[in-house]
Order: sequence, then structure tokens, then C-alpha cells
Amino acid sequence: MAEINTKFNEKIQEVKEITSKPLLLSEEQKNQFTSLIKDNSPFLQDQISQLKKDFPADLGSVNAFSDFELSSLTGIDTEKLQTRLENYKKIAIPDVSPISSTTGFIVLAADPNSDRFLERTDIAMKNFFKVASKVDNFNLDLSTELQKLTKMVGNFSQTFIGKISDSLQEGLVGFIQNGMASQASKIFASGIPGALGKVVDFQTAMIGPTTKLFKGMECLASKVGQAMSGVISDMLTSMTKNMLNSPTCATQQFVGALTNKIADSMDKVVTPLLAPLQNILSPIGAVFNVKDKIMGGIDFMKKVGNLFVCELPKKNTSSFKYEIDGGLKKDLEPQEHDSLLKDSLNAAATTSSFLDKAASGLSNFEKAYGKWSIFGSPVDSGGSHESTLTGGNCYTGNNFACGPAKVDFFGGNGGSGAQGNVILGNFISKFDKDDIYGSFKKTASIIGVEITDPGSGYSSPPLISFGDNCGQGYGAYGKVNIDKNPKSPTYGQVTSVIMTSIGENYPVDSAQTTENGQFPDTYIDDIVIEDPGANYREEDFISDDVRPVIDTNPESRNFGRIVAIEIVNQIPYDTFPNLTVTSETGYGAVIRPIMSTVRTQPIEDQFVENNAVRIDTTNIRDIQGRRVSQVFKVIQCVGTYPAMTITPLTVQKPIIQDVEKTTEPSTPETTPEINVPETTEQSVTISDTTTSTTTSPNQQATGQSNTPPPASPPSGGGSEGSGGGGYGY
Repeated sequence: MAEINTKFNEKIQEVKEITSKPLLLSEEQKNQFTSLIKDNSPFLQDQISQLKKDFPADLGSVNAFSDFELSSLTGIDTEKLQTRLENYKKIAIPDVSPISSTTGFIVLAADPNSDRFLERTDIAMKNFFKVASKVDNFNLDLSTELQKLTKMVGNFSQTFIGKISDSLQEGLVGFIQNGMASQASKIFASGIPGALGKVVDFQTAMIGPTTKLFKGMECLASKVGQAMSGVISDMLTSMTKNMLNSPTCATQQFVGALTNKIADSMDKVVTPLLAPLQNILSPIGAVFNVKDKIMGGIDFMKKVGNLFVCELPKKNTSSFKYEIDGGLKKDLEPQEHDSLLKDSLNAAATTSSFLDKAASGLSNFEKAYGKWSIFGSPVDSGGSHESTLTGGNCYTGNNFACGPAKVDFFGGNGGSGAQGNVILGNFISKFDKDDIYGSFKKTASIIGVEITDPGSGYSSPPLISFGDNCGQGYGAYGKVNIDKNPKSPTYGQVTSVIMTSIGENYPVDSAQTTENGQFPDTYIDDIVIEDPGANYREEDFISDDVRPVIDTNPESRNFGRIVAIEIVNQIPYDTFPNLTVTSETGYGAVIRPIMSTVRTQPIEDQFVENNAVRIDTTNIRDIQGRRVSQVFKVIQCVGTYPAMTITPLTVQKPIIQDVEKTTEPSTPETTPEINVPETTEQSVTISDTTTSTTTSPNQQATGQSNTPPPASPPSGGGSEGSGGGGYGY
């Protein structure tokens, strides 16, 4: 085992080379170094001095931000500066390693529907290689860790071996019954005297061998399981010498090779016990090949994979998979697990056939386990079994391509199918302080989710998790909105995702970019007011593009609360908007933006009279009666105040105007009719009076219902369907 430790450390040890000073700085280097000098991080003063000394023409005249320049920064620019300064600190002083050595490990809880052999094995291997492949983990006792992994996989495999043994016994029962019936038919058809007696004689002769056969198979699973302990240890040891990470395809190869050994072991036990029966049935040419029965036949593999069950019980939880210090993760659906297992068994059958025909050219290990790339074998035409899994390309080296970041939806009480793409922002460029001229590494936060498929059938919001192939990013959490209105055409579908934490360090390689290679701008598409707060005043402020609407009526039960948000204009963001209300008296408001890469408001140069959008700014008023211009959308805090809205607003396509309205129940009054011909103007006028409760298109889009408001304001806001859809808040 010492040899394994030495070879493994040799494989993962990296030689650090310092990049020499370039003759000229690239544009990216100029921009990054200029920003570094202006930001003037106290943790990187030596690097700043070196840069100014090395490139006086480019950087010599660049100075740190003055107090006046700092005070002149916008709110967004100030936040970006603070983010960069925090990044510089992390570059200079690396984060402390997690207290727990198991942070990031995956745990799979017990599933009443399936033993999930392949998935459990896959998780155990991933956890092992996550620890074993760390360059700085020199104190790792690899021998002990391998022993632990061997024991775990051995325990997982017991049920798998038992299923193979049960299916084999079922096949033998059918073989014996069919053989006896065929032999009897042959005797009766011959017309010889005393046919019945002869049938009884040969059937009686089969009792002893049959009893001995099945008695010998009573402990078959246990015997083979014990024998597999050494086999599993050998295979895992060989894998450790040749792998730095454990993708699922590597686990499939392992299961395929293990299935071969299980078939060999069962063949050695069962075939001698079966020989007397085959001699008795030889007149009809009945033959039962144990290994062929195990390795071939889709029906057999279905039984091993649990696919023969007519209908599995429904899950009683949203997920069985949990990441330590990372929360719930999406696990494999039963059909996904069975599909992976079926591919493994198909590949095992293919390589078993190859080994039987191979005459020479194989190592002793390959003769025993097969020709698989995870064991260091060159997979060529002789390794066609791998095409079942990966087309012969199961990469187990260092995984440098981590992206793109992704989002998974799971749970949701019967719903399924929701998918989306992450929206990246808060981009950060990282560099090595000891290799200042080396390459930059860009990372990002997750500031939103673009829904690509809303799914269907959700009776409660599903959970979501974010991640990447390397487990590099961390800290992003979100809550899902679904449409809960049974009369809506999108009922039971996912409508949006609210980010409660945007996280950091997510990879950007392979992420979606525009035609010029830039990351797309993002826009505030909607807003959820989770808590209207208290004690706010009319003059309180959020930003130039987003304005709070405060109830200033002292007689109102919502006096001093944020009753609506006006999106005045959609401006591009490359960071996550901080929708904090600036106020000397107010407190408690929680306002969350929902981002999109699609700008639904026309840009300003489209506001012309002929054949384009026209906004009449002469008499547009906000819900307090003030004249405003270019208000794009009003988001009302549903359930906390009487209906008020803009009046009037005149537009012509393609602008989108959503007006939300929810009121306290009382005697209904007639509301102005909304008539929107396809090519004519839309006029919406709603007075500041009590109206009948109406569900607006945007309420449907955010999962808001038309239930009356509670007797007292809710704690935590009024966005129906946004709570309970995630975790971390």
C-alpha cells in the first residue's frame, strides 16, 4: 500500500512555475492592474509597488482613489469596490480550510423504494477521490481510507449480489420445469410400453440432484459476497493508481467489472451442482450456462435493476441526497438509476464475451477483471464494452473544466420537468499574488435563474440547488415561485426563482455569452416584496430605476409601509441589485429582485411617434397622484393595502405594461373595463377606491393568489408561492 501512496502523490503533485515579466501588458492585464492600483488594497501593497516599477509607462501615473473620488462613486460602484477589496483580501490571505474534513461529502439517505446500489457506490467513490486527490493532504492515510471504501462498497453490493442470486435461482427453476416437461413429452410420444413408469423414474432421479442444487445455493449470496471483498479491494486499489476524479462513468465501469467477477464466482459454485441434472436432461439437449444466464438477457437485468416492480411507491421526501454543509441536492430518479445500472450490465456482458474469446495479449489483471480504462487499460477495439457507457472516453484526470454553473429543481409534491439556466453576475477576476503575471481566473455569483421549462403539476414549490462539476462555487440559495391559481393556464408551473443568497466563486467557463464574447446584461424583470417594513416616509429612496411607494395616509392600517414598488426603467446590471430602502426612520423591508437577460421595456430611442412605441408623459401619475414619466411596471405588496395604481397610461406595442391590483373584500364597485385590441392603445384607469378582487397577469406570473388579505399584515411579506421553495433564508 505504501507503493500506492507514493505513486498517487506523484500523480497529483504540481510543480509551480512563476510567470516571467512580459515585454508588454495585454489589455486585460492593463485593466486588472489599473483597477488593483486604484483600489489600493492594503493586503497587496508589495504587488502594487512591483507593477508600478515594472511598467512605469502604463501604470506609473495610476494612483489610488482619492477621498473625493470615493465619495463620488455611485451605490453600485461602491458595492463593486467593496467586492473587489474582499477578493484582494482572499487572494492575500487564503480562506481557512473547513473545520470538518467531511465538508462537501455527499450522504444518501435510505430509500424505501430501492437500494440504489450504483448511486451509493458512485457517491462513496466521489467522496473518496475528493479527499485522496487533494495535493495538500499529505497526512492522509490512503491505505486506511481504501479499507473503509472497500467495506462500504462491499456492504452496498450485498443486496445487488442477492438479487443476482435470486434471479439465477428463478432461472434454474424454469430450466428444470421445462426440462422435465420436455422429457416427459418425448417419452410419451415414443409410444414405448410403460411410458408412465419411465417418466416417474426419471423425475424421481431428479429429486436428489435438484435438492442438492438448491440447498447449495441457500448461502450462495453470502459466499459470493465474502469472496467479493478481496475483489473489490483489488479493483479499488487499481483505480486509485489511475484516477484523480471519479465521474459516474467510472463507477459504471467498476460495477461492470464487479458483475463479471460475481458471475464467475457463481458459475464456479453452481455449475458443478447443476451437472447431474444436465446429464439426466441430456437426451433432450437441455443446457443451462450459469454465466451466460447472468450476463445476458434483458429480462434478467431488469429483475436485477428492480424494474420488474409494476409501480414503485411514491417518494416520501423531496430528495435522498444531502451535501454536508451544502444542503439538499437533487438525487437520481429511479429510472435514471436503473438506466445507468442497465448500461453497466450490458457493458459487463460485452467484455465477458470478449474475455472468453481473447487468446493472448492480456495482463493477468485484465484476464481476471476485464479491459477497462479505469484500471489503466488502453481501450481499443477490444474494449468495445466501454462504448455502452461513454464511447470509450471516460475522463478520470484532473477536472479543470468546471462549468458552467447549473441549477437543479427537485421535489414539489408531484410536479416535475422544471429546468432553467443560471444568470451570472458579480464577476471577479482572481490572480496568484505570487505569480502576478500569470493567467487570470474569472468567477461569478448566481444572481438569477432563467426558466427554460416551467414543468407542470407542482402543488408546492420545488426545492433548488446550485453547483458545478468541480464543486468550486458555494453559497447560492433560492426560493421557487409557482402559479397557484387553478384558473390560470400556467397553474402548477414554475414561474420564477427568488435568489436569497447569490454565493460566490462559481466558474464561468462554458457559460453563455453574447456574440462578441461578453456576458449578457441582466435586468430587473420583476420584484417580490417579502416584507413591507414600517415607519417609512414619502421621500425614502431605493435607486433611480426602482422607487418605493409609501402609504402616507395616517388613517390607513398600512401607514408608513411600502405598499408598492415602481420599476421606472429597466437598466442593465452586471451585479445583483441591492434594493435597500434608504430611510432615516423606516426599517424591516425585504425587497427581492427577479432578474432576466431579456429586456422587456423598449430602449429610449424607440420612443418616437410614427410606427413605434409612444408614451404619453403629460398625465401619467403614480399611486400617490404625482405626475411621472416612463413608469414601466408597478409591483404591489399583495394583501396589505387598498388598490391604487397609475392613471392613465397610454402605450402601443411592443411595450409591456403590467398593473397588479388586490383589495380588501367589501361591497364591489364597477371597475373600468380594460379593452386591449391587438393593434390599438391600452388605457387603464383605476380609482383609489375599494374594488372587487382581481388576479392580474403578473400575479399569475409570480404565483400570487386572489385570496383576501389577512386581518393583520403578514410577517415576512406578501409574495404567495415564494416561501418554502428553497432553503437558506
